[in-house]
Amino acid sequence: MNMNNNFYFQALTNSWKLVWKNKILWFFGLFAIFLGGVEWSNLLSRDFLGMFKINSVVSYLSSIGVFSGEFLLNIKAVAVTNPFSLVMILFIFGIFIALFVALLWVSVVSQGSLVYSVFELDHKTKINTFKSMAIGRQNFWQILSLNIVDKYVVWTCSILLGFFGTEIFIQKSALTAITLLIISVLILVILVLTAFIIKYALAFVVLKAQNPFLAIKNAFILFFRNLLINIEMAAFLFLVNYVFRILAIWIVVILMIPLTSLGSFSLYLSGGISFGFYAIFIPFFISVLLLWFFSILTAYNYSIWTLMFMSLTGDRKTSSSIIKKYIGKIIKKS
Repeated sequence: MNMNNNFYFQALTNSWKLVWKNKILWFFGLFAIFLGGVEWSNLLSRDFLGMFKINSVVSYLSSIGVFSGEFLLNIKAVAVTNPFSLVMILFIFGIFIALFVALLWVSVVSQGSLVYSVFELDHKTKINTFKSMAIGRQNFWQILSLNIVDKYVVWTCSILLGFFGTEIFIQKSALTAITLLIISVLILVILVLTAFIIKYALAFVVLKAQNPFLAIKNAFILFFRNLLINIEMAAFLFLVNYVFRILAIWIVVILMIPLTSLGSFSLYLSGGISFGFYAIFIPFFISVLLLWFFSILTAYNYSIWTLMFMSLTGDRKTSSSIIKKYIGKIIKKS
């Protein structure tokens, strides 16, 4: 990828060409959604904070004594009075755990495979799917460690941000409210920095074979050495993601018009057909469409940051253009 004044445009368009022409990246992106598809901004929503409210999952688990010694006593009582039910519950629970572990393994491997595949494509090499997945498997624990660090920081900061955000509005002291506001802004900065650093750390692990701690350290250094260009690219990518998300919503809305119209004909048929169309076919179709859409978007995001990583760590010179030009004009005028 040539580095010139049109760097951002070329980075965005070249990444899109790579993702659109190589459908295997969609497959890797599909599973990478489960690790990187939930952005820190979504964790600040009412849905995230709502899990601590009444009638939420956390409150339900608390009511049945999961967070206390009563839970073990309840299990013991069920084992004595109805052992078959306990075995069935444990069996079903084991299936869910196995499915979760399998999904986690595939997602971690896909994340590493996606980064390595973009690396191969940038070097004009045809993607070797088995080799890419082998790289993902070899770095499984390192990639998983990065994701654990990422989720720990994001969830902790999100909970703190939600707590401080609530306290700001109920504080009577203006000084205390301002202090909490400053702390909230600092936490928000940490969340944004974490998103950048983990992306670069992932590339250091997969492409440079570094351990997670060294990768995070080098990612931190790489980010701040190229602070302006990282901020500029993040701004461009934020706009692209925002437009794509709005586009996805409108596509679903537009498709719902003919689907609901078609579904009205099923009302003249049997109740089972009508129910199946509205309750099964339409939700399934919309879910598949959204997964396809966001798998491409996820692959595109990983492609952008992987190409950025190779540009910043390679021989190709990359420098901030927009901010430097703007500052240069101000200096000349002064």
